Amino acid sequence: MIAIEQERPPMKTKARTKGERRRSRGRPRKEGPRVPGSDRLSRVSPERREEAQLAAALARCNLMGWPDTQENRKRALADHMGCTAGRAIDGHPDRAGLWAAVKLIAATYARYWQSIGAPPPYAKAAMLTYLPDILGTDGVEASRYDDRTEEERAKAAAAAMMRVEQALGMAGSGVASEVKAVVLADAPVRDFVRLVRGLKAVTA
Repeated sequence: MIAIEQERPPMKTKARTKGERRRSRGRPRKEGPRVPGSDRLSRVSPERREEAQLAAALARCNLMGWPDTQENRKRALADHMGCTAGRAIDGHPDRAGLWAAVKLIAATYARYWQSIGAPPPYAKAAMLTYLPDILGTDGVEASRYDDRTEEERAKAAAAAMMRVEQALGMAGSGVASEVKAVVLADAPVRDFVRLVRGLKAVTA
């Protein structure tokens, strides 16, 4: 009789990262400056990064009317100082909470417009003026694997946008228009009380 060899099930192997595969082959870790908050190599030299930081700090100090001091330069480089909404809440006791609301609103509308394939209706819509990407602090979240379908992502984006709209609408008359103008269009603040009320309502 002829022995029939049975097929063996494929062996399961643990997925390894690119870095782990490289190290297993004995390849050394590449040396050089890293992107802040990441292990990726930066294509920008430390000198160029410092120049960009200095230019941004001086521009923001000038915008706020602050004297050019080391303390003010450091303060000006904070993420929230890169847009009208952030500068408006700079001295507020709950600045961290309000800034979280600003980022949430901007990201929510950006995802919604992207999900329906529509361009932002504002010139600076959902594009908070962070430090340039050259500094590695452009506010972009680290990419995560998303196994949802396009339809599921679109529904989730629409639902999130509606939650923000509802919160702003329930915060009082004129609140929604003030918040969206300042956060999404980077327009000057006309009513600080309404702005703060709307930001608090979104994260309540």
